[in-house]
Amino acid sequence: MKGAIIHHDEVRRLVEGSGLLPLLKCSYEMINKGLISAFVERWHRDTNSFHLPVGEMTVTLDDV
Repeated sequence: MKGAIIHHDEVRRLVEGSGLLPLLKCSYEMINKGLISAFVERWHRDTNSFHLPVGEMTVTLDDV
């Protein structure tokens, strides 16, 4: 099985209970660290959104 392994029992129970455990089987062969860093730098915790040069973006469950 590819993907992350959860070592903390409480976290594993929470993920299993949410029904999202199958998502751990997903993996990316190549990760663009520059792109991830750019999004992290633009994240605003107070509004739970990204502040981009073209405007503000909020990710919703429909987007996922």
